Amino acid sequence: MAKQKPWHSLIQAITSALLLTALVGLAAAQSPETPLKAVEQPQVSIDGLMPSAISYQGLLRENGQPVTGNRDMVFSLYTDSDCSGTAEQSITKNNVPADKGLFSVSLDVNFAHFNGQGLWLKVRVGSSNLGCEEILPVPYALSLRPDADVFGEVQGKSVIFARNTDTTHLSSGLHGWTDSSYDGAKGAWGTAAATSGETMGVYGEALSPAGYGGYFENHAGGTGVYAKSGGGYGVHAYSETGTALAAEAPGGTAIQAIGDVQQTLAGDGLVKAAALIDCGNSGSAIHRYFNNLEGSGGGMAIRNGPGAGACSVNFNTNVSTRFIVATPTMTGSNAQDLGVVVRNPSSTVVEFFRFDTSSGNGSNGDISVLIY
Repeated sequence: MAKQKPWHSLIQAITSALLLTALVGLAAAQSPETPLKAVEQPQVSIDGLMPSAISYQGLLRENGQPVTGNRDMVFSLYTDSDCSGTAEQSITKNNVPADKGLFSVSLDVNFAHFNGQGLWLKVRVGSSNLGCEEILPVPYALSLRPDADVFGEVQGKSVIFARNTDTTHLSSGLHGWTDSSYDGAKGAWGTAAATSGETMGVYGEALSPAGYGGYFENHAGGTGVYAKSGGGYGVHAYSETGTALAAEAPGGTAIQAIGDVQQTLAGDGLVKAAALIDCGNSGSAIHRYFNNLEGSGGGMAIRNGPGAGACSVNFNTNVSTRFIVATPTMTGSNAQDLGVVVRNPSSTVVEFFRFDTSSGNGSNGDISVLIY
């Protein structure tokens, strides 16, 4: 058997892009001296997920002649342009067949290296190192590099739809992360640019009755969700049968509201209105109040009653189905000798009677009122 001659040159080798884009066919590398004829591509069908691999093709020559036979090859990834550092990954492919110089291999790479950084590939055939080539992407794969903008008009659909079909593990469809410690840094950021309509910067949906449409954590004792609104809703939570919004903070504050907290009249849980009023048959007045009830006027009005300690308050909406709590407000040792009766809570007007518990007589003065 003739002694194998050493490798002198790799006339041309090309690396195709990451298989982030389905390629119908890959153009074979060719030498200027030996042009290749175009061949008809077979019909392609997709039977499963694309592998974590890149395809590499090339033309090998030995002493100027195309090689036919099997050769052992090693492919190494580097992050420097002269491939002089430590290889990020090396892949050995034994008995790679070459036919008239042409060969093609599939390289099972670690896709963690393909994070937007520059990568170069060095090939060793036998004992000869051949070149250091930059790995270039398919043009549309550039839209997935860091700081890329993916935009376009897609009617009724999403510009990007990320779906994880795993059903047996703790999996995510989309994960946002930032290492920044600057104020305002965001792991995920959603914006709805429309200035009208019920648009949403971020929309989360759960199909499981035990699931969460959105789930946020802060393990450093900070805020899980920060919502700011310039006029609409910072957060809108909706649930047909379960809990629209659940907040948990062992040892901390579950919900902190900077501004008003509102709830529709039919809902339970929050105070809908509160007032500190001077109640009596003369000089009745509302010292301070808030009113989140959806009334036509939005405010509250008070009238003097027919006798001492009596007054009536118009809440401007029907409160007859709600819970009304009234307590006397007075400083001094005899504050416990006072009581308040809620009378005729029908429709929008509620009557109050502040009295002395020892005599039963009306007593003009302040009372606090809460509507739930």
